Amino acid sequence: MPLSDVEKEKILESETLKDEIRKTLQPPQPTSRLSDFQKQALLLLIGFTLTTVAGGLLTVWWKTRDSNNQRAYLAQQRALDKAYTIIDKTAKEVAATIAACDDVLTTYLR
Repeated sequence: MPLSDVEKEKILESETLKDEIRKTLQPPQPTSRLSDFQKQALLLLIGFTLTTVAGGLLTVWWKTRDSNNQRAYLAQQRALDKAYTIIDKTAKEVAATIAACDDVLTTYLR
C-alpha cells in the first residue's frame, strides 16, 4: 500500500526536524588536516620556542641591568675612597701643622 502525499509530507517534516535537532545537539566537527596529536605537538613547540626566546631576552636584560648597577656602585666606591684619602691626608697635614705650631709656641714661651 503506497503512502499518501500527506503521509510523505509528515515523514519528510519529521526527518527534517530530526536533522535540525541533531545538528543543534552535535555541531559538525570542522575538518582539519592536523590530528589532535599534531595540534598538541605544534602548540608545545610554539610554547617552547616563545618561552626560550622570552627567557633569553629577560636574562640578557637582567644581566645588562645588573652589570650597569655594579659599574655604578664601583664608581661610587672609588669616588668615596678618593674622598676619604683626601680627608685623611688633610687631617694628617692639619695635625702636623698644629703640632708644629704647638712646638713653636712652646719653644717661644719657655
